[in-house]
Amino acid sequence: KEEINQDCGIKIFGETTRVYPEKSLRIIARKKYGKNKFQHDFFQLKQNKIHKHLVFLTSGNDYRGTRFKDVLSAYLVRNLNFDFMDFKPVHLFVNAKYWGVYNLREKINEHYLKYNYKVDKDSVSIMMGRWVRQHGRSRDFLTMYNWFHRINKIDSVAYIKANNFLDIKNYINYRIFQLYINNLDSRGNIRYWNSFSKNSNSKFKMILYDTDQAYGSFYNRNFLEHS
Repeated sequence: KEEINQDCGIKIFGETTRVYPEKSLRIIARKKYGKNKFQHDFFQLKQNKIHKHLVFLTSGNDYRGTRFKDVLSAYLVRNLNFDFMDFKPVHLFVNAKYWGVYNLREKINEHYLKYNYKVDKDSVSIMMGRWVRQHGRSRDFLTMYNWFHRINKIDSVAYIKANNFLDIKNYINYRIFQLYINNLDSRGNIRYWNSFSKNSNSKFKMILYDTDQAYGSFYNRNFLEHS
């Protein structure tokens, strides 16, 4: 049965995976198409039912393999206290043509934080890699990064200071999971976020993003030597 019917914008989604014959797609709710958000219970692991953007993913580098490595990761970390993109396998049709089995996912951006955490989207930052700003401001992250770069060891005093910058438990759980799945691309797909509004905790937290090159893609690789 039909559950939602809504006009929206659509774009090709992804970076290097755009070269593949099967394309991932992003859909955007815009007022000029009728509604400026999607309001529907698409996913099962989270309570949020409001979305500005959604993505249909081919599973990136895993699109010729299992096509579910990254959604498996999302399910495994659901209780580990860091963010992930919820998911739902779907059959995708475009202009009445069948495109195959895709994964409908949340889109990581300021709207994701707004609707999952009820925060002002203009008071959050999302950082990629070392210091690439996806949204918000980079000042807080650069302060944290430069402090970690200067210290030689983490003792009890430094640990207390680090805990002012970073949600330590959140970060430890994130790094242990990356180790567990031996993610080849763990350094290339890092996402940190924080809220810098006066009434919120400004510590940076981790977002799990893109684990398509994990789970034995390079089974003999020593993760600790390359992390």
